[in-house]
Amino acid sequence: VALLEETEAAAIAAEQAVAEERAAESAARPPVQDAKAELARIETEARTLAKILNAASGDLFPSVLEQISVERGYETALGAALGEDLDVPLDRSAPVHWGQSEIQPGDAALPEGIASLASVVRAPAQLARRLAQIGIVEAGDGKRLQALLAPGQRLVSREGALWRWDGFT
Repeated sequence: VALLEETEAAAIAAEQAVAEERAAESAARPPVQDAKAELARIETEARTLAKILNAASGDLFPSVLEQISVERGYETALGAALGEDLDVPLDRSAPVHWGQSEIQPGDAALPEGIASLASVVRAPAQLARRLAQIGIVEAGDGKRLQALLAPGQRLVSREGALWRWDGFT
């Protein structure tokens, strides 16, 4: 009889614990649903704004890529080195654009013996400083040469491997 009473008490306690956990879950559900709804709203807003900006720029602000030519075999290197920045226009009236940034006397030179991406890319003057700070290397040499880079510099291989001065690869 004592064992039966003990078992019944344990069962009642377990049922109460389950009921409490269900209540806690129910209480937690609205804030989670609210957060999910807010996230969905923000994501929708971001997509809409991106579409508006893209539609607004459309043909009105052609990307700088349309004004760049690159020697055969270096296309992947250019894409890896500049990425989405190739989509940015030069037109100063665009919401985001390439501004004038000339090579400065104080700019660090690339490590000795490394050619710059500027040597194989013909691009508008606005990209001159950026291209001068990107070196072209063999893929097997990138990691070793990365330690020699000055702030802001990058190395890229023809295959598209990328090494930045800050350790990013």
